[in-house]
Amino acid sequence: MGKDFVGGRVSHAEACGVARHRLRTGDFERLAHDLYLPVGSVQTLTDHCRALACVLPPEAVFTHSTAARLLGLPLPTGYPRDIHA
Repeated sequence: MGKDFVGGRVSHAEACGVARHRLRTGDFERLAHDLYLPVGSVQTLTDHCRALACVLPPEAVFTHSTAARLLGLPLPTGYPRDIHA
């Protein structure tokens, strides 16, 4: 594994010496288009949103139930866990 790659875009992985095909092995998981992180590095909703923010436009915001969950607001039992940005 590239010593400086802790996750991010494919271009960043390649710049750190991680071959593109390595991203599709068991060491990394694809979190979104052009976003790879080491397996198990995303433990919480906050982790997930921070990672996604790296590939979203600067003006993007998290909305709907995602915003409510980030703020610790209660949601009905069984409410969908999708992430809205």
